[in-house]
This record gives sequence, C-alpha cells and structure tokens, in this order.
Amino acid sequence: MARYSQTFAPIGRMTRAAATRRRHERETMERDEYESLLRTLGGIAVHQDTINDDLRTCVRELRGFNVQQVAINQDLKDIAAGLAVTQARIEALLARMIAQGDTGQEA
Repeated sequence: MARYSQTFAPIGRMTRAAATRRRHERETMERDEYESLLRTLGGIAVHQDTINDDLRTCVRELRGFNVQQVAINQDLKDIAAGLAVTQARIEALLARMIAQGDTGQEA
C-alpha cells in the first residue's frame, strides 16, 4: 500500500497544482472587466446618492407635515373638550325640561 501512495503522489501534487492554477485563472480579471466593474459600481454609487437625496427631502417634508398635524390634533382636542361641555349643558337642560312634565309643572 505504501508503494501505491508513493507512486501516485506526484500525480496528486500535479492535480492540486492544476486546480490551483485553474482557480487563479478564474479569479483574475481582465483589465476591461475590472474597469467595467468599476464603472458599474460608480453608477450604483451615483444612483444611491440620488436615492439618499430624495429620502432626505421626503423626511424634511414629513417633519413639516408632522408639525402641522400636531397643531391640528391639538385643535381637535380643544374642539372635543368644547363639545363635551356643550353636551353636558344640553343634558342638564333636558333633565330640567323632563322633570317639569308635560303640563309645565314640576313632576
């Protein structure tokens, strides 16, 4: 068995060397491929900057809208409080009217 491994060991080394060489050939890039990749990445970066600018604009607009919405919400709370007072007054008037009865006399 030892003679077998000694006999075929150089073949194994050659196979590993060939595999390494093939991997290296696959991993290396031609200059045109490299420049094309850089141009693509540059285009992606420019597009991302445009997207980021648009998002910043949207955030600024939303912040302004939120300030307006807070003011509207406060106005609605004030209106609701006023309606509660009005409702209480109406209920008090109805209670007095019902208590007097149909003849205008207090029941």
